[in-house]
Amino acid sequence: MIGLDSNVIIRYLAQDDDVQSPMTDELMDGLSIVEPGFVSVVVLVETYWVLSRLFKMHGEPLLYQLDGIISAEQIRIEKEELVRRAFRLAQEGADFADALIKLAGDDQGCEYTLTFDKGAVKNAGMRLFA
Repeated sequence: MIGLDSNVIIRYLAQDDDVQSPMTDELMDGLSIVEPGFVSVVVLVETYWVLSRLFKMHGEPLLYQLDGIISAEQIRIEKEELVRRAFRLAQEGADFADALIKLAGDDQGCEYTLTFDKGAVKNAGMRLFA
């Protein structure tokens, strides 16, 4: 198993670099269930932010890209069940990163997660810090 950084995942998904994107294609094609790639929660959040902020990808197109990584048989996801739950909340309108933060807190026994972000309160179930 090899770890994959967010810049590798982003180049693969965005296909925006004439040199690096083909390299990521070859890498991903070479991964398998026996020899998988590993994607951490941090990599998923970085990937989400870069695709949404720099590539202006939102809604279904962004979730489609994330789902491709999360669901790939040749990729192992850190805290996979937690990530899948956050992904389902994102499909219902929550920000993926906010949902992941909230659920990670829940998973660790937090009574609630405080935020100044009203969208995270409304869509991810956090508590407003006011």
